[in-house]
Amino acid sequence: MMKIWLKLVVPALLLAAVAAGCGGLSPALGEKFTLKTGQSAVIEGEDLKIRFDAVESDSRCPSDVVCVRAGEAVIKVTATHAGQSSALTMVEEGLTSGLNVVDYKNYHIEFRLTPYPVSTVELKQGDYRLELKVAKS
Repeated sequence: MMKIWLKLVVPALLLAAVAAGCGGLSPALGEKFTLKTGQSAVIEGEDLKIRFDAVESDSRCPSDVVCVRAGEAVIKVTATHAGQSSALTMVEEGLTSGLNVVDYKNYHIEFRLTPYPVSTVELKQGDYRLELKVAKS
């Protein structure tokens, strides 16, 4: 009896766990959400999908260093609206505390890249998170 249970239940549980892990984010308009590099979100009730592709460059002045220039992070995102994809470049200036803004079609997208650099830590693509909030403009 135990063997039958293991053969039937365990694969079903594994399949459910995999399916849950593959589910994408579906935030509402005006709701803050966070994407990892390579992750996407479909905005609830909108025909809009946003994918965080990569951080192309990050020259923001580390928080524990005094710099002559604040630097910037260049973020690559793919936005798909009504089946049409567009590559977006978002630029976050260094030493800013608030959210940055970019407009796409009739959407207002606020964003912030984390973590902020520290001189003693080398950031890799997988370390980055893109905080977003999408609203209609």
